[in-house]
Amino acid sequence: MPATVELDQARATAIIRFAAPAKPGAIVSIGFAVRNRVAKGFGLTIADRILYLDQFQMWYPVAVKANGEWLEGAMAPAGVTKLQVPRGWRSVVTASLVRHQEQEGEVSETWRSPSGRPRSVAAGPYTLTSHDTRGRPVRVYGLTITAAQARETAAYTARAVAELERFFGTFPYPDYAIAEFPERTMGGSYAVGGAGVIFAVPQAFLPETANRVTFAHEAAHAWRGNQVMGGGRGGFLISESLAQVSALCAVAEIQGRPAATEHMRFGRLGYSDGVSARAYFSEIFGITLEDLRRAFTTAGDAAAIQRFFSQWLDRPAAPVLDVDWKPDARGGRAFVEITVRQPDPPFELAPEFLVLTGSRSIRQRIAITGRETRVRLALLARATSVQADPDHALFRWDPAYGSCPGVGSTRE
Repeated sequence: MPATVELDQARATAIIRFAAPAKPGAIVSIGFAVRNRVAKGFGLTIADRILYLDQFQMWYPVAVKANGEWLEGAMAPAGVTKLQVPRGWRSVVTASLVRHQEQEGEVSETWRSPSGRPRSVAAGPYTLTSHDTRGRPVRVYGLTITAAQARETAAYTARAVAELERFFGTFPYPDYAIAEFPERTMGGSYAVGGAGVIFAVPQAFLPETANRVTFAHEAAHAWRGNQVMGGGRGGFLISESLAQVSALCAVAEIQGRPAATEHMRFGRLGYSDGVSARAYFSEIFGITLEDLRRAFTTAGDAAAIQRFFSQWLDRPAAPVLDVDWKPDARGGRAFVEITVRQPDPPFELAPEFLVLTGSRSIRQRIAITGRETRVRLALLARATSVQADPDHALFRWDPAYGSCPGVGSTRE
C-alpha cells in the first residue's frame, strides 16, 4: 500500500500517511528501526544491560484519523511484535508469546496482542521460570534472584490472582509475567504493573508479606487498567486505592486477616513512612491544603467537611486510644464496661471493638467523643479480652511504634 512518511524530530514522531484509507479489518505491517545516541529517548531506555520500551510513551504504531485525532482504542491496537535480541537474552512483552527461536547467535521472539492491551517491552539476559496454574502460565524473568524466589513469587501471585477472580471475575489476560528490573532502572519505583506484566526491583522478590501485597496490588490493576481513574492532579490515587484494597483482600484470604492487618499497621519500611498530607499534596500534586478544602466544601456538606479537615488535616496528630475494661455480672447477666481515654485535643471516632468471651467473639462499633467515653455492653458470657480497632482500619498511633510525642500513656 503506497504511503509517505513525515518525521517530526521535535516530538520524535513519524507520521505515516497512506495514499488511500485502509479498509476496516485490514492488516498493515509496519517495520521501523531506532538508533539512539543517548540511553533514553523515543520511549526507549537502555541501562544496566536492560532494554525497556514504555507503553505510555507510544513507541509503537497507532491508528489516527486523517485530521490527526486518535481513534477509540488507538493506544492498545491488536497486533504482533517481533523482537530480535542477542543469544542468552529473553524478551518480555505485555502480550502472549507465540514463538521462540534461536539461531546464528540471535534469539527471535514473536508476541501477539489482542486489541485493548497496550504494549510495554523489556529485554535482557533473563533466566525464565514458568509456573502453570489452572492452565494459565505465569512467567518469571530473573536477573539476580534465585530460582526458589522466582517459583515462590510465581506461586503466590497465582494464588492472589485466583482470589481476586472471586471478587472481579476472570483475569482479563490469558497469561501474565513478572520481570526483575535493576533498582536504578526503575526510577525510584518499587514495582509497576499493567496489562498482565509486573516489573519489580530485586528486593520485591524476598518472601515478605509486604512484597506479596505488592505483587497482588500490581496484579489487581489488570482488571481495571486505566479505565477507573480520577481526573486532575493526584487522580491516579483512585486507581491505586482500588488496587491496594483488592490486594489486602487477597492477602487476607491467603495468609489470614492478621497478615493483612499487620501490613496495614507497618506497610513496607521506607516506602510510605512519614508522609504528611500537606507535603504530599503540595510537593507531589502542586496543590495546597486550602485548594483541597475548597473543592471538598463546594461538593458536599460544608460543616461536616470542615470538621473532618479540622480533625485530620489541620493539626499534626493521630488518635491515641487508652483503653480500660472490666467484666461485670448483675442479675445473672454478663456485661463489660469499656472506658476509652484520649489526650487533648480529642478525636471524634467510631472504631470497632473486638470482645472475646471464651470461645466466642463479638464485634461492636462504639462512638467515641471527648477525652473520656464509657460504654457498657451486654454479653452472653464473661469477657476475657477487649481490643480496640482489631483490624487497624483506623489511622491511629499504635503502641508498637514506640512512645507517642507529647502523650504520657499509649496503653491500649
